[in-house]
Amino acid sequence: MEWQSIFKHFALYGVLISWVFGSWLVWRTRHIDVRTTSELAVTSKKDYFIFATGISLAGIFLALCTYGYMRYNLTVPELYYYLYAFALTMQIITAWVPELPGKKHLIHWYSSWLLAHFMLPLGALLLVEGNYTDRTAQVSGVFQIFGVAILVIMVITETWGLHGEKSNKQVIRAQQVYAVLFQILILARIYV
Repeated sequence: MEWQSIFKHFALYGVLISWVFGSWLVWRTRHIDVRTTSELAVTSKKDYFIFATGISLAGIFLALCTYGYMRYNLTVPELYYYLYAFALTMQIITAWVPELPGKKHLIHWYSSWLLAHFMLPLGALLLVEGNYTDRTAQVSGVFQIFGVAILVIMVITETWGLHGEKSNKQVIRAQQVYAVLFQILILARIYV
């Protein structure tokens, strides 16, 4: 067993941490009617710090998997790692700069917007074979079809959640589904 294989399961740990902390926040704030997950997080200092810690831990675990396992064992294009570093930076900023009035709101809004919009190209890069010199392809046709379906659902979810008259709960659910679909795509690329 190579040393990189210890990092393989860190993606699963990161996703589970994200789901646990996200579910905890939704359960704690289920009676609060706000439009975004970020607004849910700032309803109290306790909720904010616990959610920010969870999102940061999830990002760290996913980064350990990305740079400790994926970089050495999967044939993902090199561009993925640069975009992922940028998206991880945006995730940490989004987690620790609360959505409060003033400059903090703008910083939080732009970082979360960039993070959300970087998930689609990152997901698309997961579907591409990065090592064209090797005859043994790691990306199967079945995974590519599954991945394209996930990306299409992500686009539909993002478009549906942002446009039209939606209740606050519907917008929050659309944000959560979008993030979970991206996480499922990462797990599928690693384990399939």
